[in-house]
Amino acid sequence: MTRTLISLTVLVCALAAARRALVRPLAESSPAFVALVSPDRAQSLGIAALSVEYGASGERFEYSRRAGLWRSDTAFGALVLEPSMDGLLSQLLGAVGEMRTSDPARRAAYGLDGAQLVRVSLFGPAVGAGGETAPLLRFDLGRSLAGIGGGRSWVRLGGDDRLFEIQFDPRARLRRDAPSGLPPLLDERLLAGEWPQPGGGLSRVFLDRRTGESLQLSSELGAPGSLGRRWRATSGDARAPCLPYRMAAWQAFLYRAPFVATLDPKHARELGLQDPTATLTLFQVDAEPIVLQIGAADSSGQVTVLNEKTGSLCHVAPEVFDLLLPGIDQLCEPRMANPWEAWLR
Repeated sequence: MTRTLISLTVLVCALAAARRALVRPLAESSPAFVALVSPDRAQSLGIAALSVEYGASGERFEYSRRAGLWRSDTAFGALVLEPSMDGLLSQLLGAVGEMRTSDPARRAAYGLDGAQLVRVSLFGPAVGAGGETAPLLRFDLGRSLAGIGGGRSWVRLGGDDRLFEIQFDPRARLRRDAPSGLPPLLDERLLAGEWPQPGGGLSRVFLDRRTGESLQLSSELGAPGSLGRRWRATSGDARAPCLPYRMAAWQAFLYRAPFVATLDPKHARELGLQDPTATLTLFQVDAEPIVLQIGAADSSGQVTVLNEKTGSLCHVAPEVFDLLLPGIDQLCEPRMANPWEAWLR
């Protein structure tokens, strides 16, 4: 009996040893989930500038944080869409990856070499992203994981040969509308940075034209239980209540109206803004007023607009300009068509 027990014990130990011998090599060769950037390091970086480079085109776009706002240095200080920038930084600094290879020869197969590569570099507060010093961190972004969906992709941290698979696709935030030529991450709206909260939006408007004509829009809160504000228009001797849906449509247009190009604000006077065609002053319920100086149309029909609040100078397309400056009849006359109806959808 004793001999039998001893034999069984030896057999069990042998099986356990054999199992360990098989399992250990598999575990060591399996990919490990690791944080690309440690949480402590991510919190201590103090990121003040960022650049994005595209291997396919050779383009480089630079951004910096000024007075608490991200701006595009490449686009003459135009405002960045903060949720896009915050989301990109959060994804990159919080990424947890599954290591796939550390062989440099395999980078091209994952889109981490040549034309497919997108590189994001993060800089500290001492310099801009113009390359005067080495970045704090560099992320090489590869192509999306084909056939699996859900935005998985490959990425490599600068200075590290390891290549990781991550569970999202940072490049999705960096896609560009090539015909526009605008940098990625921009807030491509005339009223960049402005997002009215419920109950917010405009409270008063002045539209002054170079010809001497003016339009004043004033409002007051409706009775309890009513929707929105009640608006009244005054233009010269004409006075009339505004149609609520017309004012709602025009405001919806204003807060969404896009620009098509950014310009250097230093050239505002040369572009006709020393004597603007019109000045649109927008008083907001929940934010500081906005003043838009509007120039004349160029040979292509594009119009120069200066947003004095953000300091951004831009071009808007003719179809946007046509909707920018309303007349009293457009806001008050029910027999006229609503030119901003499409912006309510």
